[in-house]
Amino acid sequence: MKIVFWIAFVLTVAEFIASPVNVLRGSAMHLKRFAEVKFPLKWARGLAVLELCAVAATIIGLWVPTARLIGGIVLAAAFLPLLIWAVKAKRAAGDLLGLAFFMACALIVALY
Repeated sequence: MKIVFWIAFVLTVAEFIASPVNVLRGSAMHLKRFAEVKFPLKWARGLAVLELCAVAATIIGLWVPTARLIGGIVLAAAFLPLLIWAVKAKRAAGDLLGLAFFMACALIVALY
């Protein structure tokens, strides 16, 4: 189970750093996806800041387990509006599964 945790931890930290940083720096690919599903960019930027704070808590959680629990749950919850919006917009199954996968990774990190 420790191997699963560390794989999930690395994937979670990598995704939840890369994605919000790209949103905040105005990555055309990320902003295009939000525009395709009509997700408000103000919300996307707000979620990006929240995700970066939650990633910090998740990393600190290696030494303070409560911080990892809170950070992981917040990370999973941060992708929930994106998942709901993507389902409403009838995005491809790959997009939906990608969001769900990273939510699951964040929950594994939080609950292990």
